[in-house]
Amino acid sequence: MLVTLINQEIGDTEIVDPETGKFLFNFTVIQGGTQVNSIPGTTEVQLNSRTIDDFSNEKVINIIENAIKQLEKTDPKYQFDMEILMNLPPVDGDKNNSLIKLGQKIVEAVTDQKIPLFGGSYTTDAAKFLVDKPDDFPMIIFGPGNQSLHSSNEYIDESMYFNFIEIYKQLMIEGLK
Repeated sequence: MLVTLINQEIGDTEIVDPETGKFLFNFTVIQGGTQVNSIPGTTEVQLNSRTIDDFSNEKVINIIENAIKQLEKTDPKYQFDMEILMNLPPVDGDKNNSLIKLGQKIVEAVTDQKIPLFGGSYTTDAAKFLVDKPDDFPMIIFGPGNQSLHSSNEYIDESMYFNFIEIYKQLMIEGLK
């Protein structure tokens, strides 16, 4: 019931941020029961939400809390505990900031390739570092990688690994000037 109520509020959301992409929401772990012929006494549901400015963490939390209250109000057999394991805001940045420009220049000098700029509805530790920073705070999220990111066969080429050592060194040296 809870999953259904939450999905009715969130499931068909098509809100897209032009910089970071689509709001994402998924139930990723559902556990309950010990045998096939009996109804579970308890069930655990975990979810993953990749929020954007127009569909915030607070909005997701409010929807879940309202669904819990609604069910608990209709029948006393419903009892829920909610635990938030991570609550990080989306990371927004200015694609014209000085650090990005410097990174592009260095990457092109080291690799003879242009670095693509793109956003995504995911989070990184940068969300923690950017708390209370101004919107124009210079930041860049980039590193070695390819299409194998977060897969069972994730890897990077040796040349890319060594190129990024050089890129990071130059970025630190140039950034301190």
